[in-house]
Amino acid sequence: MSDDAHGTGDVGFWYNNLPQYLTTHNVSELYYLEKALVTNPTSGHEGSVVCKKMADCLSHPFWSRCVEILENDK
Repeated sequence: MSDDAHGTGDVGFWYNNLPQYLTTHNVSELYYLEKALVTNPTSGHEGSVVCKKMADCLSHPFWSRCVEILENDK
């Protein structure tokens, strides 16, 4: 997910505002990409990804950890 950051030091800078933004705009579902588990290395699926739904996205621990990291990084 991009927050329109312009440098590596700015990545995630606005993430702590995102839950309120999502709530304001009635977004209740988020999806993310995860590397697929490949059980057969000769299948040609190495590097594949799957799309997963984030369960209970607005109360996910990521948001509180994100705020803590941003506060401690000042």
